[in-house]
Amino acid sequence: MSLYLSNATGYVVQEAYKLDFISDTAESIGKNIQTLADITEKWTPDLRILFLGFYY
Repeated sequence: MSLYLSNATGYVVQEAYKLDFISDTAESIGKNIQTLADITEKWTPDLRILFLGFYY
């Protein structure tokens, strides 16, 4: 009986670590997307000016 309990506990801990890893990965991807969106938002007017400068 204790073997089953030990295996069940190990499985639960293993799954918790997997979910934690997935959560951390998703959070990291979200932060990177926000950073890229912020950079794009800041640079958009400058890129328009640069494009218009080349166009004229």
